[in-house]
Amino acid sequence: MIVVDKLTKQYGDVPVLQGVSFEVPANGLVGFLGVNGAGKTTTMRILTTALQPTSGRVHICGVDVIANPQDIRSDIGYLPEQPPLYPQLTIGQYLEFVGGLRQVSNLHQRIGTVLEQVGLLGKEDLHISKLSKGYRQRLGLAQALVHDPKVIILDEPASGLDPSQLVEIRSVLKGLAEDRTVLLSTHLLGEAEKLCDYNIILHNGLVGAHGCLADLASQFGGTFLEISVASQDWSADSLLEISQLSFVERVEERQNIEKGWCVLQVKLPVASQEDLRAWFAQQEIAILGYQWKQPSLEDIFLHIVGVER
Repeated sequence: MIVVDKLTKQYGDVPVLQGVSFEVPANGLVGFLGVNGAGKTTTMRILTTALQPTSGRVHICGVDVIANPQDIRSDIGYLPEQPPLYPQLTIGQYLEFVGGLRQVSNLHQRIGTVLEQVGLLGKEDLHISKLSKGYRQRLGLAQALVHDPKVIILDEPASGLDPSQLVEIRSVLKGLAEDRTVLLSTHLLGEAEKLCDYNIILHNGLVGAHGCLADLASQFGGTFLEISVASQDWSADSLLEISQLSFVERVEERQNIEKGWCVLQVKLPVASQEDLRAWFAQQEIAILGYQWKQPSLEDIFLHIVGVER
């Protein structure tokens, strides 16, 4: 559905994208992740034909986006981080205006369908100036959907929403992804983990990793044993000793001195967990708790961007 190949973008001597390549299949929610300045918005603007790259290729629905932008615009819906709304209009007037620009046939029927999709049916007469943040985001989604595109590209659609509004938008996005491709940029890694079937992580203008969560977890260490111990029982010598055990493949620690605990992430075979517990008993280090875990999307993201917890 979306194929990006060796995409670059420079502003003068400043490189923003340095060879971004990825593929997004048809239908489903895809997370597009990265810190500020990683190149997410630049990539999205290129995908939506709003910006020309320095080099590289982009195909959406088989159309060369760079060479033939006019041939793909009717298949793309775009919601920028700040929705392009006109506060003097009502919801209905605004969608009529957008639909007219898009030359949508059966416009009033289509507006009704879209309003139902985003949960605004019956709100057509509300003035945009009086809408809550959640309703503004819903209306932004509606304008991206009014021409029934095959691909929807959303830049931070959950920005500034409270927890109840997040739940509402999450439900809307899941419904949209049932029969179309939704590329979703967000800083909310927990939301991306819940929502997205597939995630692409940008870092320094390149793709740092991409795949479903299970594949990403496998790439970045797989299952590990998380062990909590009291900080007073733990030391740098303990960390060195545990790392030298023959059955331990890798160990990382995260301490919270104020709360008085230390959490260890130990990579080892499942069959060796009793050997590890025996080592803790020999060292007279009490285990406060332990569980087998996989890296979360946040763990993977922070590993790629080089941020320690």
